[in-house]
Amino acid sequence: MRHPEVFLVPVLLLVDYFLTVGGSKLATRKYTQHFKFEHYELNPLWQKSISQGKWLNLRHLLMVVIAGFICFVWADGWTEKSAPSEAALGAVLMLYSTILAAHVGNFLTFWRMMRNPDEVTGEIKLAHKYLLAVSRYRSLMALFPLALAAWLAPSPFLYGGVAALVLFNGLQSIWSLNYRAQPSQEGGSTISPGQNDAQP
Repeated sequence: MRHPEVFLVPVLLLVDYFLTVGGSKLATRKYTQHFKFEHYELNPLWQKSISQGKWLNLRHLLMVVIAGFICFVWADGWTEKSAPSEAALGAVLMLYSTILAAHVGNFLTFWRMMRNPDEVTGEIKLAHKYLLAVSRYRSLMALFPLALAAWLAPSPFLYGGVAALVLFNGLQSIWSLNYRAQPSQEGGSTISPGQNDAQP
């Protein structure tokens, strides 16, 4: 097994989910007093479990197990230089690096508001489609330098990372097109401080 690094994939899937739950809980301690949202989680697949604060999600765990099995087959068969394998690894690692960086930024924002409660006043209501748009725009901060690196130092790994961020941006556009606000949320999505929903 020459490429054990592929097993970072299921690890990143777990870390992403746990940080999402942790972030949603931390946000309710101060952040959601000022910023009202309908959902903390942007992916429709996990919105319900995240809003309920579930640390364990059987469907997500099944996905992690399947990913682990795929990685086992992948690592065992990747015995020589393979551009498709390098690109696939770059896609997953670059995408999840960007997502985890966003989680870290969220945690730091939430902690700062808790430590400095007087720095923000008032209440703002933001629609879920706005949050999806902001997430797409933020991904450009990773996409631009990564695309530049892929141009100046071409490699399948970097090409995979660029492709993943472009596709993820497109996926969030699809989420936005398919999104339908709840009837009670028309005119502005809101949540109560007791819910685990928020996304800066």
